[in-house]
Amino acid sequence: MFEGGSILQPLPTIGHNAPPFVAIETAKDVMADLGAFLKDVPVIEQMEQCKKGDDWIERTSIALATMEDERKPLVAPLNAQLKAINEPYRIVREPLERLYAEIKRRVSAFKNKVEAERKAEAERLRQEAAEKERLAREAEAKEQEAIINSQVGECTDVGAATFEADQSFRDYQVAERAAARAERSVPVRTASIVGGRARAMRSVEVLTITDAAAAINAMGLTDKIRDAILSSARDWRREFNELPNGVTATTERRM
Repeated sequence: MFEGGSILQPLPTIGHNAPPFVAIETAKDVMADLGAFLKDVPVIEQMEQCKKGDDWIERTSIALATMEDERKPLVAPLNAQLKAINEPYRIVREPLERLYAEIKRRVSAFKNKVEAERKAEAERLRQEAAEKERLAREAEAKEQEAIINSQVGECTDVGAATFEADQSFRDYQVAERAAARAERSVPVRTASIVGGRARAMRSVEVLTITDAAAAINAMGLTDKIRDAILSSARDWRREFNELPNGVTATTERRM
């Protein structure tokens, strides 16, 4: 790897005529040696170390470029074949996907409307069933009261109370079944043209930003958020010729 601070194994120049995959092996050597250098020199503090660092920057750049020069002619024929295959499909797929998204939007809008109406009806029937249950329990309580009163000699119409209780309970059962059917029927289902299960909408989680500043404050300025903000800031500058508030530009000197 290192001998007396010198960098061994000089790299071939860009565009060399080495056999395929040689650049990969050479780059592996560069990677190992560069890793060792970075481990031995965690902080550059001397000009000699800086010069060696510059050497590694140049050699690594050459290694990366050489790999790319080696890779491109290998994949070019494959990419050409892929493009020839994909292009006829892409020409049809992209507009068809747009139409597909639109028909799904329209069908979803209608189904959501129908389901909202069905849900409201199911809620009405559920409330009606709850009222029927209340009346049935009241009738049952009156029936029990009539039975108890008759047992102590009071003249009460137990038969009428029992009939009323039974009728109220049957009314409740009918209302309960109607509410249950309505609740099961809320999702709109249609038959599939290829058989199998009926087609129905599915519930999909949709996240909505209600307060971007609060969200960033909670999560912190993550790498993804920072990259997205900077990318949007560049788009903003291209359109309005200035950066948005909260984003500034500076100049750095770097290798």
